[in-house]
Amino acid sequence: MDREEVRIIQKNLRRNRNLKVSCGLALLCFAVYVIGFGTTSLPERTAIVVAVLFMLLGLVGLYFILHGVLRYDSQRNYILKHVIRERDAVAWVYYESIQHFPFGVRFLQIDILHIRLINREHISIMMREPELLYLIQMLRKQIPSATFGYSVYKEQLYNINPDLLINMKEHEK
Repeated sequence: MDREEVRIIQKNLRRNRNLKVSCGLALLCFAVYVIGFGTTSLPERTAIVVAVLFMLLGLVGLYFILHGVLRYDSQRNYILKHVIRERDAVAWVYYESIQHFPFGVRFLQIDILHIRLINREHISIMMREPELLYLIQMLRKQIPSATFGYSVYKEQLYNINPDLLINMKEHEK
């Protein structure tokens, strides 16, 4: 696999890790602030209820931090192992674009690369659309036995047996 592909995957994994850690830190700091300063003027029972709720919020933030920091290396190694060294294990690659349009205004777009393996494991990486499209073009060249693109038919075949998608060229566009 080209170094460019590895760089794109690692860059997006780092971006996802940093997003988890920063959101976790924000939640944790907000919870500590509210518990420390926001409950001083409240009645005792209300302060206890608010403190317990924000302790739970702080635990969620701590979970995000730990998940982002501790799982980064194992997740990166696992993804790169399957995409680089064990290319025959990849059965199906496609991407999904989720767009949020509150009140008709485009607010947010999330693009996710899905890599489905022969052993029915599923790898998802959130990334920006231009990088995602470039990575899919590169993966087409590197993993010619895998099927690319989403369709209900391909999903049904994958659910029946992932081996059915290997070298399935006649159904691709």
